[in-house]
Amino acid sequence: MNPKSILGMIVIVIVLVLSIYQLKDSSKINLKPKIFKEIEFKNSKIIEVDATSILNTTYSTILYRVKDSVTMIDMNFSNSSILLLKSKKAIDRDNKIYFYDDVEFHRDMGFIYYTSEALYHRKSEILNIDKRFKAVRGNDLFFGSKMEYDTKIGAITAKNTDSIFILK
Repeated sequence: MNPKSILGMIVIVIVLVLSIYQLKDSSKINLKPKIFKEIEFKNSKIIEVDATSILNTTYSTILYRVKDSVTMIDMNFSNSSILLLKSKKAIDRDNKIYFYDDVEFHRDMGFIYYTSEALYHRKSEILNIDKRFKAVRGNDLFFGSKMEYDTKIGAITAKNTDSIFILK
């Protein structure tokens, strides 16, 4: 072998080693864009009104807006049909509120519903729970796989339910 071909092989090996090192290093790069909060409030209370009445009230420990959505941490929501709907996190986007983590829905007649996710449609005023849920009223329990609450008529439709009721 002549010295030029040995030098060429050394250059190729160095380039390969550097390329592999770059690939390993590039995996550490965070490709997620940094969230830019347009506005942020702590311990906020929002009261939505129309010309004649209060439509709903929202409390949150942290509320911030990013592009087309509002994110709320430790959020409590209520209106004329929902005594309380709360979660650890909620995102308000496109006239819908997405509730995540430890969702509780308090309804008249004493029932409290627990689930991991829920969706409230502002226009139709329908609350959907598409995850397993538990409802409690005193010693009465029932579980289900899906639920829909139409706040306009006060009706709940649930699927695949199991229940335990204490009759007195």
